[in-house]
Amino acid sequence: FRSFIAVIVSVGIMSMAYHGARVPSLATAPIAIGVPGHKHGVLVLDMATAIAAMGRVRQALTEGKSLPEGWALDADGAPTRDAAAAEIILPVGGPKGSGLALMFEFLTAVLAGNLDIAGGRKKQNAIVIAVDVAKFRPLADFIRDGDALADTIKGLPRMAGVDEILLPGERGRK
Repeated sequence: FRSFIAVIVSVGIMSMAYHGARVPSLATAPIAIGVPGHKHGVLVLDMATAIAAMGRVRQALTEGKSLPEGWALDADGAPTRDAAAAEIILPVGGPKGSGLALMFEFLTAVLAGNLDIAGGRKKQNAIVIAVDVAKFRPLADFIRDGDALADTIKGLPRMAGVDEILLPGERGRK
């Protein structure tokens, strides 16, 4: 499977508000994309469509810290920085994150016929897409060009205070 690109999307419990809504209406809809590489190893993007994971909210609560502005809503749908009151997480990028999460619902729950709107979409749904690079072009050429792209990104001029530009997955590996 070293020659495959993998795309995995999953949805589950509604814990994120759709942009403009004040109630939980979508799952945080994580997506993971893995791309084979050589010089920089396998690149793996693993993110949710929420601005932060609820685990980060619980961490702030444990540490007695306030949440950043725009992370969460309380039970009444009002914005809150109080980690103890935070019940609904907000989408990353506002309408962009909620739009992605909605499309992920279509790619998973609606496509599988496993949507439970009345029950709060508590059913777990996922889709796995595997792309065999070798069906498109020789793997060695893909890896060579991918390394060149990654090298270009790593070599970009950095903003003040940035020590290194990281590729997807590098922060986790470090």
